[in-house]
Amino acid sequence: MKRPRAPVALIRSSPPSIEAVGRGVLFVHLLLTPLLFSQATVEGFEFLKFLGLVLTALLLLVLGILVLPRISIDDARCELRQPLTTAGLAFVGSALLSTLTSISPNTSLYGHHENFAGSITIMSYFILFIAARRLVHTPEQMRMMLVAVAMATAGITIYGFLQVCRLDPLEWRNRSTIGHWERPFSTFGHANFLGAYLVLALPLLVWLSVRVSHFNRAILLTLTIAVLTLTLLSLSRGAWLGIACAFGIAAVGLWRSQLVGSQNVGRSLRDRNAHRGATRLLVIVRRHWVLAAATGCGLVAITLLSASDELTYAISRRTSHFLNGSGRFEIWATSWPIFLEQPLAGCGPDTFHQAFGRHGGITYWKIAWGETPARAHNEVLHILATQGVIGLVAIFAGLATLGLTLRRAWKRQETDRGLLVAIAAALVGFLVTELVGFTVIACGSLAVVLLAIVSRLGESADVTVTKPAVSSPPPIWRLGQAIAIACCLVMIQLLVVDPLRADLVSSEAECFATSQPERALRLYERAVQLCPREPIYWSRLAVFTENAARDADDRDDKCRMLERAHAGYAAAVERDREDAYHFAGLGRTLGELARIGKAKREDAFAAFDRAMKLDPANPSTYADASRAALLVGDAARAQAYASAGMTLYPDFGPLREQIVMRHLLLNQPVEAIIAFDAAFKADWSRNVEDLKKLIGIYKEFERRLHAKSPGSPGGAGAPRQAGGVVNHTSVRNGS
Repeated sequence: MKRPRAPVALIRSSPPSIEAVGRGVLFVHLLLTPLLFSQATVEGFEFLKFLGLVLTALLLLVLGILVLPRISIDDARCELRQPLTTAGLAFVGSALLSTLTSISPNTSLYGHHENFAGSITIMSYFILFIAARRLVHTPEQMRMMLVAVAMATAGITIYGFLQVCRLDPLEWRNRSTIGHWERPFSTFGHANFLGAYLVLALPLLVWLSVRVSHFNRAILLTLTIAVLTLTLLSLSRGAWLGIACAFGIAAVGLWRSQLVGSQNVGRSLRDRNAHRGATRLLVIVRRHWVLAAATGCGLVAITLLSASDELTYAISRRTSHFLNGSGRFEIWATSWPIFLEQPLAGCGPDTFHQAFGRHGGITYWKIAWGETPARAHNEVLHILATQGVIGLVAIFAGLATLGLTLRRAWKRQETDRGLLVAIAAALVGFLVTELVGFTVIACGSLAVVLLAIVSRLGESADVTVTKPAVSSPPPIWRLGQAIAIACCLVMIQLLVVDPLRADLVSSEAECFATSQPERALRLYERAVQLCPREPIYWSRLAVFTENAARDADDRDDKCRMLERAHAGYAAAVERDREDAYHFAGLGRTLGELARIGKAKREDAFAAFDRAMKLDPANPSTYADASRAALLVGDAARAQAYASAGMTLYPDFGPLREQIVMRHLLLNQPVEAIIAFDAAFKADWSRNVEDLKKLIGIYKEFERRLHAKSPGSPGGAGAPRQAGGVVNHTSVRNGS
C-alpha cells in the first residue's frame, strides 16, 4: 500500500526565521560545548570550549544586528528594566572597569591562556544571556534547551565511565589521582570540573524525565542514576556538597508545591493540576524503581569490578580528609592582600596568578611545588581580588536579584513549578561548588542560560516578544548592519580562527621539537605570526630557541638562537609585564648573551630582580639568577642570589648546586667537596635531570683531584678556575 504524498505547499516550507536560527545556535552551543576537547591542541579542554563560547556569542550578535531594526525603544527599555539584565550589565561594567585599571590589561581583556576568564569571556556570557532571554520564552523552547543539556550529559557520562573502567582509548598525562584511583574527568580535564557540570545537569534530567514519554523516561532515569554515580566516583567534595544542597532545595520546592496544591485542591482544576504536577515525580520513581535499582546495581558492579581496592581506599581517604583544603586555605588567605593592593577595582580579570606571586609566600609553594594558582578557588574571593569592591557589590546584587526573580517566578508559575524547582536546585548546587572551585566555560554557559530562563519565567503574562515588523529597514540601517556584521566577522577571525590555527601550529611544533628542530622553529614562528597578541606563543618560541642554543655546537648558531630567544621573551614581557616567568627567561638569555659579549650583564640582573619582585617565592628564579651570575664571573652576586633562595628553601637542590659551582669557579676544592656533600643530600625530587648533571660534574671534579700530583696544589690536573667544567655544565644546564 502506497503512502499518501504530502502537499507541495507543505514540502516547500518557508525558511526558518532569525529567531529559530538563534535558538538553533543556542541548542548547538549547549550540546557541543561540554563535549569539545582535543589532543591536537596544546590545552586540550578549556581552550576549545572558550573558542566555542566566543564563536556562539559573535554569531548571536550577528543575528541580533539583523533583528535590531525590528526592536522598538519600548522593548529595549523593558529589557533593561529586567532585574537580572541590569545585574548582568553591572557585572560586565565592573569587569571592563577592572580591565582598564588592571595590572596587565592585555591579559584581563583576552584572558590568560589555559584559564580564559577575561573580559571577552564575561561579555560573551552576557550576550548568551540576552539571546536566551529573547529567544527562549515558551515551555517547548525551554524544554528543547534542556534536551540539548541531556544529550551532552549522556556523552559526558559515557566517556566518564570508560575512564572509570580504564577503557579510555586516549592517553592523558597529569591525571588527578587519590592513591591508585584515577579520578574520571571525561571531557573537562579535571574531576572537579566534571562534578560541577553534573551537579548543574542532574536536577534538569530529573525534571525532563517527568515530561517525556514512557520509553524516553526510562532512558532519562537510567542516565540520571549514571550521572549521580559518576559524580560520586569523581571524588569531588564540592560536587558532593552541591548535590546534597540541590536535593535539599528540590525537596523543599516539592514540599511547598504539594502544600500549596493541598490547600487549593478544591478550588479549581488548575490547582488540582498543580498538586498532581508536584507529586508526579514521586509516582514516576515508584513506577520505575525496578529499572532504577537495576541500573544502580549494574553501575556499582562495573565500578567495583574495575577497581575495588583502589576505589575503597580513595573514598575512605577522601572522607577522612574531607576538610583538608589541599592548598585552598593558603590561596584564600592570599586573596585578601591582593584585594588590599587595589581595593576599588581589583587587580584585573584573570590576573590572579600574576598578583599571587607577590603575596603567596612559601607556604603554598611547599604544598603545590612549582604551581601558581590561576583562580582563588572561591568565586567570591576571586571576584573580590580581581574586580574589587565594585565587582563584589555587582555579584551580590546579582544574587539578591536572582532570589527576587525566583520568588516572583514562583508566584506567577502556579500550574507547574517543577521546572522552576529544578533550575533553582541546579543553580544552588552549582553555587555551592563555586565556593571551593571556579567557573569553567561549559558550566558558565549552562548557568547563564538557566538564569535567562528564570528571568523569563519571572515575567508577567503581558510581557511578550516583539514580532518582526513588516516594513523593511531604511538604507542607512542596512549600511550600518553591513558594517556591524563585517566587524563581527573580523572578530571571529581574530578571536576564534587565528588563535585556533596558532594553537594547532604550536602543538605541531612540539611534536617536531627534537626530531626536526628547523621545522619546529618555523612552526613556532608561524604561531606568533598568527596570534601575536598572545604572550604564550612568544614564550613557547623563546623556550624552544633557548633549549636549541644549549645544544648548539657552532658559536654563530648559538648566538642566533639566543638572540631569537631573547626577542621572544622580550615580546612576551611587552604583552604581559606582570608575569615573573617571562622576566626569568629574559634574564637567562641575557646572561648567556652577556657571557659572549652580546649583552650587558646588568640587564640580565635587572630582569632577574624584576622576576623576584613579582614572584619572590619561586626558588627556581634564584637558582637561574645565581647560575647567570656565575656565567659572567660575578661570584659575589651568585652567592647573594643563592643565599637569598636558600633562606626560603634550604633544601632545594639547584640552589645547593650553585654553591658548588661558585667554589669551583673560585678554585676552592675543599669547600667544593663540602658543598657537593650538602648538595647530594638536598631535595632533587622535582629536578632529577639537574641531579644527573651534578653527578657528572662531581665525577669530573673527582677525576681531576685524583690526577693532581700530591704536593703540587697548582698541578696540571688541578681544577684551576674549574673553567672547563663550569663552562661546559653551565651551557648544559641552560644558565
